[in-house]
Amino acid sequence: MRKSVFLSCLLACGTGLLLGAGCGDDSDGGAAGGGGGGAGGPAAGTGGGGMGTVADDPLNPDCPVNAAAKPYDGPYGMKGPCCYRTSNSSRVDMTVSDMATLEYRISYFNPINHPKTISGPIIVPATVQRFEKEEQHLLFRFKVPRKNGMFVAGDGTAQIGPGRYNCDGTYSFYSDKAAPASMGVTDAARWATTPVAIKFDPTKTKWEEQAHTVWATNINRKPSYLPYVLSSGDKGLEWEAASQGFDIIDMPPITTDPKALNCVGTRPDDHTWKPGGKTVSYQRLDLNDASAITVLANISLAHLQAFGAMGTKDDPAYDVLKAKRCKPGESGCIWQKLPDSLCPVSDTEMNSWGCHLGDTANMNGEDGVKTNCTMEAPTGVLDPDKGATSEGQCCDPLAVSTTLPACNAYRLISEIVAGAVKITDAPADKLQPNCEK
Repeated sequence: MRKSVFLSCLLACGTGLLLGAGCGDDSDGGAAGGGGGGAGGPAAGTGGGGMGTVADDPLNPDCPVNAAAKPYDGPYGMKGPCCYRTSNSSRVDMTVSDMATLEYRISYFNPINHPKTISGPIIVPATVQRFEKEEQHLLFRFKVPRKNGMFVAGDGTAQIGPGRYNCDGTYSFYSDKAAPASMGVTDAARWATTPVAIKFDPTKTKWEEQAHTVWATNINRKPSYLPYVLSSGDKGLEWEAASQGFDIIDMPPITTDPKALNCVGTRPDDHTWKPGGKTVSYQRLDLNDASAITVLANISLAHLQAFGAMGTKDDPAYDVLKAKRCKPGESGCIWQKLPDSLCPVSDTEMNSWGCHLGDTANMNGEDGVKTNCTMEAPTGVLDPDKGATSEGQCCDPLAVSTTLPACNAYRLISEIVAGAVKITDAPADKLQPNCEK
């Protein structure tokens, strides 16, 4: 079975489509199909964003089968081409208010632009297991305007963030009381998410354009944290990743591809995942160098992205914050990938610009690299909704420039599969339970 990189959606943090703190509810028709309801299958489009009555998808025998993934049948059994648990199609079809609720869980996450480190064949198997054993969760909730059975243009919200499986087929976002103190981080609300404003336009041909996040009120420029639970025992906190700027950059539009209401990607009968979307996120070195990944000899995420599994956290030569940078591939260079992006650190910076690719020389040799940065530091707010064309200042991956700041983060491009689920109204105050009991 093909496996995915361990970063389990690593980053759910920050997000162009949001990823902040708080929680929403399913009152806008969310109980229909979610509370026990139908497994809706692909709906028939009726034009102009309208949807016909949906049919249920059958249970999918090719979905993951293990003790932690129960229930296998009933209203929350995994079904349809992507193993969703409860359909957005049914929820939307039964919506009687002016807002429709769409809820998803990422079930497969594969970073694709770190081939020598977290995208490599040594690390890859760990993540798929985490997802398939219900140990890792990034949840999406979108509320979009809908009238007279049709999606319409207007204001909505997006909520994206870490959550947990409740062992009964439902999921929950974390509350502002859930996160324990860990590695010097004490904010109990750091796993919580809050909805952010979006402008919804069903006439657009891409989801990321249909659901456009309002930049000024988007909190994805601030760091967010994603917990990883222990793979055995009581499922306590093992480690957590921090990121900024999580965004959906490719996802089928729900109005022209009705199947996307329930499935972003598929799981065919060869028991592998076939991605249907892509995300981008950024991981600052300083925020990801404290928490240790115990299954990887206690090295940090920042160390892993920089050096792979080489060296130890106690070796000064592999101090990711101090080690002399060099071009990957050159003789004697221990760096497998250089930091390539610049993220805001202070509150003033976060209010003015967000994480962005800043390595104009493409020293990591990635395909399709395109920067949108300037040699000069920004002097005002770079709000693209108000005409800003630059994302921010460029950065130096080698950290030797006298005019540019050193790149302080990694950009992560990932392929995803997501399936429709029921997210509870109330957020969870406690960490993921052990569903194998």
